[in-house]
Amino acid sequence: MVGLEIDFHVVGLGKLLANLISLETALRAFIGNNCSDSMINFTDSYNLDSIAKGDRLPVDAFTNYAQLSEIIRDYNSIVEDTNPDLKVDTSVVDIRHAIAHGRDLSSAKALPLKLFKFSPPDNRTNTVKVTHCVSMTEDWFREKILLVLDQLKKVGEANSRFGQKDGS
Repeated sequence: MVGLEIDFHVVGLGKLLANLISLETALRAFIGNNCSDSMINFTDSYNLDSIAKGDRLPVDAFTNYAQLSEIIRDYNSIVEDTNPDLKVDTSVVDIRHAIAHGRDLSSAKALPLKLFKFSPPDNRTNTVKVTHCVSMTEDWFREKILLVLDQLKKVGEANSRFGQKDGS
């Protein structure tokens, strides 16, 4: 029974992370194809199999150090005037941050685990604020996976509506 219970957690977390990574990649590709200062097609510009740790690459839409919130802001600023229905919901940033920087814990040796995220410490009081606290139930995973997948579909639709640009 415990094995089956943990399956939904592991699979749910894996699907959610995969969708978040795919969303960021799709957003970066869209920005790279629709911003004159960073028009590139990363997979066509580089031999991905030859890139190695320590290599130096130019800064562009794929390689810049922008955070997901900045990438969504840039994407939304491109689509909002003509296609506001394609704006990406910024709440996905909170989900990603909670998973990347949070802790999954349970007071009992049972599922669902709770996902906690904390603020930086207040040095005056030596305390942290709980900024995220949610039970990672099957329903929660399903809801968040679908939310991120819906945002990914919006970016795909934006690529269709805006068309691929070749940088010329």
